[in-house]
Amino acid sequence: MNVNEIKYLHLNLNNQAELLKLIKLYENVFEMESFPYPSDNYLVKLLKNENIIFVVAKYEKDIIGGLTAHELPSTYFEANEVYVYDLAVHPNFQKKGIGSRLIEELKNISCSKGDKEIFLQADVGDDAVDFYHKIGGVPENVIHFSFSCNKKG
Repeated sequence: MNVNEIKYLHLNLNNQAELLKLIKLYENVFEMESFPYPSDNYLVKLLKNENIIFVVAKYEKDIIGGLTAHELPSTYFEANEVYVYDLAVHPNFQKKGIGSRLIEELKNISCSKGDKEIFLQADVGDDAVDFYHKIGGVPENVIHFSFSCNKKG
C-alpha cells in the first residue's frame, strides 16, 4: 500500500455508506460487543448535523481510519471548541501517519470554521497517549465522570 493512495474525506450527506463503514471500524478497533447498527434515517440525521464532523481515511473501497468530532459552543468566547469523540485506525494500517493526517484534516476543517480549540481524552496507559504527545497534544490532568441516562425500574 502506498500512503499516497489514501483519500481523506470530510463526510457529507452523500456519504451514508462511508459513515456505516466508519461505525463498523470503531466496533472492530475498540473491540466492542456487537450492537444493532443505526438506521439509514439516523445516519442521515448525523450527517445533516453541522456540529458533528466525520473525517475518514479511505483506501480503495475500505475505510481504514476515521474520527468523529463534535463542535461545542463556548460560554466564554464567540467560537466553538471541538471534542474528538472517537479516533481509530485499523490495526493493519497503524503507524503509517494516518492518525496524524486525520487530526490535521480536522484542524483544517475546524480552523477554517473559526473554531478555537480541539480536545480529546485518552485512557491512562493507552498506546494512544504516546501518539497524542507525538503529534503535539498537551496533556491535562482531569478525571472523567460518566452519568447514565438509563432509567432503572
